[in-house]
Amino acid sequence: MTNTPTIAVRPAHRSQEQTQAQAQAQARRELLAWISHDLHAPLCELLAVATTLATGDTEGAADHVLRLRAGIEQLTGVADDLCELLAPR
Repeated sequence: MTNTPTIAVRPAHRSQEQTQAQAQAQARRELLAWISHDLHAPLCELLAVATTLATGDTEGAADHVLRLRAGIEQLTGVADDLCELLAPR
């Protein structure tokens, strides 16, 4: 009787599960990158406008207030999108 080496065969579903888990992790990273960008951009804009207004310089104040409003509306849109994504279906 000869000794034949045993070869371990991994079930195909395990590989599919790993592939699916990797795809989900990648999708999660992409979603978080999108959320981070969509939050960061308007927050930077709001900070810049608020800093300018805090100097007491009233020149262009109406334009700055409009920029603040636009930034707030953009952040509200992001929050609404996140709520929609998280809502049970």
